[in-house]
Amino acid sequence: GVSYALSDKWLNHWYMKQVVTGFLANSHATYQAMTQTFPEIIPYPSLTLNNGIALPDPRPVLQTGIQGRIGMVARLSTEKGIPRALETLNILKSKSVPAELWIIGEGPERVPLENQALKMGLGDSVQFLGFREDVLELLATCQVFLFTPHFGEGTSLALIEAMAVGLPCLAFDTPAMNEVIIDQQTGYLLEDGDVEGMATKIELLLSQKDLCIQLGEKAQGRAYAEFSLKNAADKVTHFLQSL
Repeated sequence: GVSYALSDKWLNHWYMKQVVTGFLANSHATYQAMTQTFPEIIPYPSLTLNNGIALPDPRPVLQTGIQGRIGMVARLSTEKGIPRALETLNILKSKSVPAELWIIGEGPERVPLENQALKMGLGDSVQFLGFREDVLELLATCQVFLFTPHFGEGTSLALIEAMAVGLPCLAFDTPAMNEVIIDQQTGYLLEDGDVEGMATKIELLLSQKDLCIQLGEKAQGRAYAEFSLKNAADKVTHFLQSL
């Protein structure tokens, strides 16, 4: 489920050769990372199955969101790269771009992240909302969605949720992100760590509502066409029956 391989140890190789009979990965990047370390799985039946979610029916009506609100859904932990989101917001504020960041999620890094936001002078511009049940409703109040993981992220459920409500999504081009976001069609992919470029793209979207709506419509269409839970269930059922 993550796009980096397990450790190259004899026990893992034994497991792959003697126990595994099929391989299910949640992205092409995940599968490729595993085959680099464990080429013995290549002959096995395999399926790349992007995560699916139970999409709202009917589709949410596209909204323009509250001006300047950036949404984010992530566990508050190191691998999610939330300090990079804070850096991006800080750049926007330095340009006097009216922007705020709403972060939905909980985790062990909450206090350090809150302290970092305060030290950067972002206390009034960042909301740590914790774990919430009404994620889709909160995302619908945003204009854009930001995702900044460091490494190893497979298909992100949070990205798909944001796409489902019609948000253009921005992420760093780490493995598997380009399997969800189509650059310049459903959002933007930036070189990993390019917070300056990320801020520039967000500024563009916040200033052009028509562009936000255009990308958001395509994002929602892609979510419903490619990432529904029913589609995922149908694919895995067919795969298991074929073994």
